[in-house]
Amino acid sequence: MRATESDLLLVVYDYPDQTQKMLAANLRLDPSLLARTVRHLESRQLVIRSHDQNDQRQIRIRLTPAGEKIALSIKQTLKDWWHDFFVAHPEVDETTFTEQLQLVYSGLTTHGERD
Repeated sequence: MRATESDLLLVVYDYPDQTQKMLAANLRLDPSLLARTVRHLESRQLVIRSHDQNDQRQIRIRLTPAGEKIALSIKQTLKDWWHDFFVAHPEVDETTFTEQLQLVYSGLTTHGERD
């Protein structure tokens, strides 16, 4: 599975029923790349595309049960990786690291909104 595909599954798992346009903006992806990725995941029966009930031009993305299973597996793998990292590197304070990473994310998000 490609990184873009796993990222998409994780975002849709955490924030279900977003439109394709919203996902492209949130993932900072070119809409055509996102559309290809969604079609590929749909062909693998991991996501479902459906038209928005209020605006038929908008397409909403949901995970299938198989997509949810893979998203949960990815989340567990990431959780295990970070746990192992902090065990192997006790010199890195997890709380400080997390706070700093949140500041970086906030800065990137704020910067992206100004573009």
